[in-house]
Amino acid sequence: MARPVKLTDDVLLTRTLSVFRETGYAGASLSKLSEATGLKRASLYHRFPGGKEELATETVAALKRWVDAQLISALQRPGPPQERLEAAAHAFALLYDHGRDASLINLFGSPSTTPPKLIEATQSLLSSIVAALSNLLEEAGVASDVARARSMKAMATLEGAVVLARTFRDSAPFDSVMTQWLDDLMPEGALLDARAKTPEPAPAAPKLAPAPAPETNAAPAPKPPKPTSEVRRTVARHLAMMRRG
Repeated sequence: MARPVKLTDDVLLTRTLSVFRETGYAGASLSKLSEATGLKRASLYHRFPGGKEELATETVAALKRWVDAQLISALQRPGPPQERLEAAAHAFALLYDHGRDASLINLFGSPSTTPPKLIEATQSLLSSIVAALSNLLEEAGVASDVARARSMKAMATLEGAVVLARTFRDSAPFDSVMTQWLDDLMPEGALLDARAKTPEPAPAAPKLAPAPAPETNAAPAPKPPKPTSEVRRTVARHLAMMRRG
């Protein structure tokens, strides 16, 4: 009879991550962890002699490796800042499953029930994301204090959007935030993107008669209205429900 395939650490820690994100440290009993992994308690203790705390430590370390490889690397790679932020936005959507997965703060963020080193590991994870966002904005020409403030706000907004999405059982709040995410981080994105690219040398301009000066009282061209997306309509319905309640 063939022996069962051994569960790899990556698969095991992905399953334990879902439990810790959903319940936090206190709620992640060994019974729930055992059920999620398909391993008996004895097998879990064999692989993680330190029990739940060691398993939680390895889980957050595995999450940090994923964030480094998928999200932070997207922010640090060469290329125009706006393209790198778009790649990071895609990674955020995967990280939170469009608001269906619990926030990172819910992972090990409760100081009353979580060992201090796990709280510190969660703080380090979030700080590394904020720092990578801030560094990209500074590289693009944003002042350091403004870059830091925008990056902190971006993470706080994403975490809050996850809470709303899970409360409403609807990804609309998360998707709505993501539609504005780039503009909130880098409102002058088009200018910075152009500055980041190396322009090709322009051909010499032909000598022409000078153009007449524009009329100073000319009205600016009207901007086309932004289309109302289904995402925003859904959020508006949720907000209306909250006001009625």
